[in-house]
Amino acid sequence: MASLMTWINCKEQMPADMEVVIALYLGHWLGRGNSGITDAYAVDGQWVNIPEGITIAGWMPVPDKGELPEWLATSIDDHVLVDQCKERMNEKSVHVNLDDDESSIL
Repeated sequence: MASLMTWINCKEQMPADMEVVIALYLGHWLGRGNSGITDAYAVDGQWVNIPEGITIAGWMPVPDKGELPEWLATSIDDHVLVDQCKERMNEKSVHVNLDDDESSIL
């Protein structure tokens, strides 16, 4: 049975530098709405690319496919995920080449 994922308090622990995690944000994020979840990463204990006025209340690691319910794990297409990551990076004006090693982002 998969373990339950729980939110980690940012004041107690931050993710490793550049580790993409699921973040719970509070506040109004233009284009996303009031409070919710997003993918995020931190460097030197500071969240990166988070708009002013947004607070990250907690985070959790992105689960391995093996920890997801079967219906969700089987619906994830690796190539679609890579394309979504490319789109997100392009939105943030960051150049990244994911074609060389697609499996490294999963």
